[in-house]
Amino acid sequence: MPGPTGDAAKTVAANLAEGGNTVEAELDIGGPALWWPNGQGQQPLYELQAQLQMASGEILDSRKTQFGIRKIRWEGEAGSAGDRMKLLVNGRAVRQMGSDLLPPYMLFGRILQRGPRFMRLAKAAGMNTLRLWGGGVILLDEMYDLADELGIMLISEFPMANFRPQTNPENRMRTAIVVLAIFAVAMTCSTAGASVSLKTATAAFRVDEKGSLAAITGNSRNYLAPGQPSPLLQVRISGKWLPPESAAWDAKTGRLTLRYAGGATIAIKAAAKKSHVALEVLDAQPREAVELVWWGPYPTTIGDIIGEVVGVARDHKFAIGIQALNAKTLGGAPGSENDIGIDYATHDDPGRYADFPPELNKGSGYRGNTAWPTAFGSVLQAFCRNRSRDRVISNWGHERYLAPAFHDGGVVGSKIALFGCPAAQALATLGEIEVAEGLPHPMLDGVWGKIAPRANESYLIVDFGEHNVEQAIAMAQAAGLRYLYHSSPFETWGHFKLKSNLFPNGWDSLRTCVEKARQAGVRVGVH
Repeated sequence: MPGPTGDAAKTVAANLAEGGNTVEAELDIGGPALWWPNGQGQQPLYELQAQLQMASGEILDSRKTQFGIRKIRWEGEAGSAGDRMKLLVNGRAVRQMGSDLLPPYMLFGRILQRGPRFMRLAKAAGMNTLRLWGGGVILLDEMYDLADELGIMLISEFPMANFRPQTNPENRMRTAIVVLAIFAVAMTCSTAGASVSLKTATAAFRVDEKGSLAAITGNSRNYLAPGQPSPLLQVRISGKWLPPESAAWDAKTGRLTLRYAGGATIAIKAAAKKSHVALEVLDAQPREAVELVWWGPYPTTIGDIIGEVVGVARDHKFAIGIQALNAKTLGGAPGSENDIGIDYATHDDPGRYADFPPELNKGSGYRGNTAWPTAFGSVLQAFCRNRSRDRVISNWGHERYLAPAFHDGGVVGSKIALFGCPAAQALATLGEIEVAEGLPHPMLDGVWGKIAPRANESYLIVDFGEHNVEQAIAMAQAAGLRYLYHSSPFETWGHFKLKSNLFPNGWDSLRTCVEKARQAGVRVGVH
């Protein structure tokens, strides 16, 4: 637990046995920096982080929160009429100055679009208190965190709403218990309509009772584009796309059940981890009727830099991204039955340059719309197809192309990651997701390939064989290159049989070529 003034972090470790565990830890903070209301002093905040770590050092999960240390006490004023009380903060009498905070938006899922701005205005106006009207809505966790940062005290009057304050402690407690019991019953009866907030170390994703993404928050901002549909998961049945109509959340199992028109349901496992939120389809009913599922599209207000293929949208402060976590889940939108995706040109690299001769200006084409620019910012999306039946589709210039059945569970098992983080941490976060989800995380000379300096080196492309590999190696060395690349080693695609005129002994021949190159300090790649 690091302190707010840069003092050394305090840590407590505990060993966990197999099965259920309860851990209690005590941290001694000598001379803590005290939190004060706005106008009374500073608001130093401590950070508390809990990590679940294997004996090998691998971190399985992590949770982080922040808090201020202060002592608050109400004291009756001697000689005053009625039930007047005096507020003491850290032993100092503080006069409360503030206002009501009514529901900032009638739609609960959009509170973060207005609420934080109102709270900042309250601080700028010199207020130190906001009263949450008992007949209004309860604020989201992000707004309570912001109140800590701004020095705003919040009075939630719900437990005692519409009751005269009780000076007798026993009566006050009895009244609060009755009201809270009613509230608990109401919450229990409305689980199907409850929203869920899935928090990582740097962002939060909230799903509302309709099964739509209601907020993407980070840096005390909501990056979800207002006024745009944002279904968590759409399904296609009989050729028609259906958004979810309702959502039910089971916090004990982490299971989110989406319901659709016509009675279809999708069960999703939702897990909030340190770097990302993982979402996986556990069940689909009726299973054979669900042709495709479409994660999103999720609309964001970020449109500065769009990584169409990698699935990341970012500006100079924050990045939001989506990642497909297995082979059956494809990044992008399900735009065609062959799943190839759209072709497009990009302004980043059009492939035509003023100083190139005409024969070299051939243009460039790209595929991939996992992230895609829009007028309001961008969208993030992925999809999965049910391939349990033979299909006849248009593909590779053929109007009737057989796509044979592939029995991989259909849409069940489709899995994505959503993340939000400071823009400078986007690439590192992708690496953390790879490791956390057990995905390939290729290393080059001990460094992750995405950041390895040697990953960007030039290479020589030449179609060598076992009979002339020494010549190809010598050419690479003469050019000062450390990589040799074969552009066409295969006779067949699918079974990947090597060309016999180049590699007469098949894979053993290629292995011989690679070993000769390795001994010369040259690495080999193939297309």
